[in-house]
Amino acid sequence: MADVPVPLTILRALADETRTRLALAPSIEHPGESGRAREQTLMAFIEQLIPSSFGVSTGFVVDALGGKSRQIDVVVYLTDYHPVLEIGRVKHFPVESVMAVIEVKAAITTKKRLTEALGNIASVKALDRINRRSNARLVDRISLGGGIDQDEHNGQIFGAIVTEKSLAGSFSPELLAWLAAHPRREWPNVYADVHRFSARYRYMWSDHGRTPRRPSVGPETMLAESLAIEPYVAATDSPMDSPLVILGRELINWFRVVPRIDFNPLSYFPIQLPESRDLALLEGTEEPKEDRLDVVTPEEAAKRLNIPLSMVRQYCESIQPYPCADGTLKWRLHEIAQAHANTGRAVSRQTEGR
Repeated sequence: MADVPVPLTILRALADETRTRLALAPSIEHPGESGRAREQTLMAFIEQLIPSSFGVSTGFVVDALGGKSRQIDVVVYLTDYHPVLEIGRVKHFPVESVMAVIEVKAAITTKKRLTEALGNIASVKALDRINRRSNARLVDRISLGGGIDQDEHNGQIFGAIVTEKSLAGSFSPELLAWLAAHPRREWPNVYADVHRFSARYRYMWSDHGRTPRRPSVGPETMLAESLAIEPYVAATDSPMDSPLVILGRELINWFRVVPRIDFNPLSYFPIQLPESRDLALLEGTEEPKEDRLDVVTPEEAAKRLNIPLSMVRQYCESIQPYPCADGTLKWRLHEIAQAHANTGRAVSRQTEGR
């Protein structure tokens, strides 16, 4: 028997350790903290598999068209190029930066919980990762243009679901029913019940024409012909790798082939240009309009400010009038109001002085 490669031995050990730690999470009696412990445990597992330019966190994924995912348990993203914004320490990741998303659940034992987990993954995969096909492939921080297609496997975001307990008996029918009702690009790539089985897809596969097509089991949803359920029994003589090893292997391969995608900052942070009329005012090519300046006659000011007309006329003598297009003079209402306020303060000070 051929020797087992050292990296595979390490991956299996990491997977076993992770499965053990996940089994300890129920000992935390607070539901929220128990769920957080599961997320942190899986994050620690993934952090040992990803390249140094990637990060692992939790939050929401957004696109440049205003789309937003549901809250995602685990997000694997590029850390050295795209901005990640926070609202009260809750991260929002541009979809172009996201490489993989994972839902981590203690148990998915009902149709509702399965649908929720699948929907969370789909909410990310449905986002526009290529910004109406304007985003380009990124190589060495240089945008090369074109080449990204979300209807191809490598143009998508990897999605997985990890749980410790699944539907008994009806898992496959329920999952197949959900898949039939949704586009392939929204399907999860791997489902891992860490103690019992993994689910991927069967299809005919060729290495881009370099090898003959052959039956394969893998994560490629666009090629899927049927669902592949791989049972697992934790035993030293089991010929099958554990679901976490399968997930880890798929993620390692994914991070090798997934393209980096550029983004357009002006799509996420558009410049709000002034309207043409506002721009003309700023440039001095259009005269301000009377209705925009709130200019009034003394009579109008007296009525609106509820003060004697004689006082208004007195104020107008010290205020620069505004010449209107019809040849009449008007005054800015706020300047008249300010003059009246100043008069009131002056009278008040005189009274106090006495």
